[in-house]
Amino acid sequence: MRNLRDNLYFFNPNYMQNTNSKSYRNLIVWQRAKELVIQIYHITKTFPKEENYILVSQMKRAAISIISNIAEGNQRRSKKDKIRFLNIAQGSLIELGCQLEIALELKFINKIDYEETNKILNRAGYLLTKFIQSEYNPDRSLKSVSSLKS
Repeated sequence: MRNLRDNLYFFNPNYMQNTNSKSYRNLIVWQRAKELVIQIYHITKTFPKEENYILVSQMKRAAISIISNIAEGNQRRSKKDKIRFLNIAQGSLIELGCQLEIALELKFINKIDYEETNKILNRAGYLLTKFIQSEYNPDRSLKSVSSLKS
């Protein structure tokens, strides 16, 4: 059985621009975080203009921080450095979750957009947690990640 860290990578022809099989682009968690960034940019287009430099800016920065820290952490050579960047990504993910909830409460987004975005956020969060765990215990097996790849 493959170990957890190997299961967090998978072949995706859309990301073949980088032939390095351990590239951050091949990480399922990075791909989910990218979906999250795109979703955040999409839903914040309808926010009130006065929020452009407040909540919109914070949400976009948190989303970009998640994907950037996953990429940078993945390229770090030392386990300590890698985990530090992944933990920063996890903190930004939690921050974004709070901001998303505030946007819903203030009625800047509707319930459907909130639930769709929250689903992407939770999936990315789960994968990020598993990726961090794989750094602590790389031999731990994961029964199935096939449902996480879609």
